[in-house]
Amino acid sequence: MELPEDDECAINRFISWVYGGSIPAFEFKIKDREEAHASILIASHILPLVSLANRLCINEFTNQVVDVIQDWLLKERWTFAPQDVPRIYEITSAESPFRLLCAGAVALRLKFQPNVLEEYTGIELEHPEFFKHIVAFQNKHWRQLYVKDADPRIHVRSGLGIFADVRGLGNQCLFHTHAEGEICHLEKLTEPSNAD
Repeated sequence: MELPEDDECAINRFISWVYGGSIPAFEFKIKDREEAHASILIASHILPLVSLANRLCINEFTNQVVDVIQDWLLKERWTFAPQDVPRIYEITSAESPFRLLCAGAVALRLKFQPNVLEEYTGIELEHPEFFKHIVAFQNKHWRQLYVKDADPRIHVRSGLGIFADVRGLGNQCLFHTHAEGEICHLEKLTEPSNAD
């Protein structure tokens, strides 16, 4: 298989998934909480993997890429900056879970830092669906976002500005895409083993 236009690290992560069933976690760190450095990391490590997953259209691989990105966002206590959003929207399809992840991360940042909304204005000129995705995310999950102790399984940790329960609402796969009847890889991980 030859994918000359793709990033070598993204291909290596795909090969790890093909042969090992999982994608290695991102180990890079943001220096001194600098937005410019974070955007370089996102552009050089995350976007190539998002682009590859978007083009391959393999749900389980895409879902695991979403999980790896969520884990990194949580570990680094980060979200997508205004300059990252158009890049994600430009390399993904209309129904991409990466768009929902991006909009969801920004929606949660806006919950804790409403004063940053102005930084994201202007994106809607090229990608009008971005704010529609934020509103859809907030409408769907407003209870978990804004009602204290709405569900004890769900919490958004104050101050993070991103997901505290990284993989979504209880056992649900918040940003995953599944074919009809497909079992999520997260559920497969939690199923009891039949081996004695």
